[in-house]
Amino acid sequence: MEELVIIGYGAAGFASLIKANELGIKPVLIGYGPIGGTCVNFGCVPSKKMLNVGELYAKYRKHLNTDIYPQFFDTFKEKDDLVNEMRKIKYENV
Repeated sequence: MEELVIIGYGAAGFASLIKANELGIKPVLIGYGPIGGTCVNFGCVPSKKMLNVGELYAKYRKHLNTDIYPQFFDTFKEKDDLVNEMRKIKYENV
């Protein structure tokens, strides 16, 4: 039987899960939505990826004095791939 209920799939939930296992406590993790919490899925990681792409294109446009624009479908796919990779590295393979 579980001895600890942890609510949330984010960083704090997983840190609690790991600590509980280290202490020999049987945890159960409860949450909804994609594993990884706000930072990995919707906040820090995807927003920084999109900001980085925008900054790179702005630099290239200024340096080359040309009108180049991001390929948005490719950019969103790269962002989604990064989020999925981070989710696997930080949460699914723990």
